[in-house]
Amino acid sequence: MPRVCNVTSPKTIPCCGTSKLEPISNAAMIIMNADGSEQKRLTNNSYDDSAPCWSPDGKKIAFVSRRDTNYDIYVMNTDRTEQKRLTNNPAYDGKPCWSPDGTKIAFETDREKYYDIYVMNSDGSGLRNLTNKPAQERFPR
Repeated sequence: MPRVCNVTSPKTIPCCGTSKLEPISNAAMIIMNADGSEQKRLTNNSYDDSAPCWSPDGKKIAFVSRRDTNYDIYVMNTDRTEQKRLTNNPAYDGKPCWSPDGTKIAFETDREKYYDIYVMNSDGSGLRNLTNKPAQERFPR
């Protein structure tokens, strides 16, 4: 499976293949073979697109984008089509991670004073807080 990387122009950021990436100013995403060949840009806009995570079947990528004043979770096909916003909240939503069967996406958010892990269906429905504790729960896996 190709890897997904965050890049900024003109310098490539050396942090690929993980959903633990911090948002990078004006970041885009590219897809390439493991040896770096056949690079194809997945996003090309003025927004911060980062923290890519492959779906288990390899057909979709969940990622974080700052397309208005906050970071939300998006999903798109690996051919760049059907970019869809899954969360829409003024809080930070980040670091998406697919469930092994591809039906759910977990992510971290600071919607309630502390960071919590939320989960939703892969279409954005069925949102619920998994941790809901007065502590910092981050980096879903």
